Amino acid sequence: MNLFKKRLNYNPFLAIAPLVVEKPILWLEKNGLNIEGIFRVSGSFSQILDIKKQLEKGEDVDLDLFDGHTIAGALMQWLSELENPLLTHELYEDFLSTYDLNDELKVIKLSEIISRLPPGNRVIFKMLLDLLRKIHLNREKNKMPCSSLAIVFGPTLLRMKQNYNGTHSNIKHDIKATCSLLEYMILHSEAIFEKVDPTRTPKSHHKRSTSTGRADGVHRQNTQSPDTSPPTNMHSSRTTTRYEVKTEWRRVNVTVPKKLSAIDPDRVISQDDAQCISSLAAVLSDAHTKKVFFKYLQEKEFSEENLLFYDKVQEYKSLHDDALRLKMLNEMLKQFIANDAPYSLNVDSDQAKELIYLTGKFASEEETPVAPLLIEMQSFVYSLMNDHSYMKFLQSAYCRKHLKEIEDGSLKLKVK
Repeated sequence: MNLFKKRLNYNPFLAIAPLVVEKPILWLEKNGLNIEGIFRVSGSFSQILDIKKQLEKGEDVDLDLFDGHTIAGALMQWLSELENPLLTHELYEDFLSTYDLNDELKVIKLSEIISRLPPGNRVIFKMLLDLLRKIHLNREKNKMPCSSLAIVFGPTLLRMKQNYNGTHSNIKHDIKATCSLLEYMILHSEAIFEKVDPTRTPKSHHKRSTSTGRADGVHRQNTQSPDTSPPTNMHSSRTTTRYEVKTEWRRVNVTVPKKLSAIDPDRVISQDDAQCISSLAAVLSDAHTKKVFFKYLQEKEFSEENLLFYDKVQEYKSLHDDALRLKMLNEMLKQFIANDAPYSLNVDSDQAKELIYLTGKFASEEETPVAPLLIEMQSFVYSLMNDHSYMKFLQSAYCRKHLKEIEDGSLKLKVK
């Protein structure tokens, strides 16, 4: 396999960043450091998917034809679709264990943990941290300090497993620790990577493997032994060594089983079954799928307030008039924060008090940093939906019925 082909498919065991990562990062380093709200403001979702798809195929994509938010979105989309996140489920607890360490020990410990990442993950993470640090250094123009970048990237790069059974307070602590650690790694990336051992191989992945081409992190590898692979010429003979078993290859007729219906309980619904359910971001970007997801949250999990609050903050971020922003803030306080709120939001009480305080200052025409707090709260509820509701939704009757309509052709979706 030549170098170009290696750069097309992500393989965690190759210390090479795929084009879908490298090209957007290089473009953003050159053109995107001063874009206000970079990685926070959403780009065109349909264009994001197009860029990602073309780069994964190795097509020549002129990124200058797209806006910076869309290019940043393509990189974020790839990272968010990793089944095993970039910093891996296996090292999740190890990363969190450094949260309370002093600076000297934290740098040493984080370097040691990063050294245990698969080589491909290390290379990508180094490139990403370099980019985020440069964005932070230009924060006066782009309004994206490392604290805001950590809120955006934290749940994507370092997230808990889907079967995590911690209490709500533990979840909040983990999310806070995750964002704090990423903020620290952005600020101290040079010192941390000076101590990283680039030659170290992850203990749990000694065997060389070939990636399936899916962005799955370090899982789902093809570990087929070369000794059991068919020869190039199916009729040629092989020389049998003392370590080999001579195998006769025959052509057989295989009947491919018919794919089970989406509503069949024996079928496990996969993120690959439809673009509109490939990630939580995709669910929220398609109007019809989003309605189905909301109904699931409302009727099964009784947590529709998370999605309602997420949408309100999205709407707030699109406003530029102070009067409209203040009106929106007061609406959010009444809907989600007040004692008699119809959709009581389960967020940190200190954050709720701070939002009430900042809204009061805003009303008195004082300049207040309300947006970063809202984004932090929005990131928290997004993480709750992504880590605890989204995967359950995929296997629910709501999603199964929706997917069946898509596969039967009775429902044609348009992505916004």
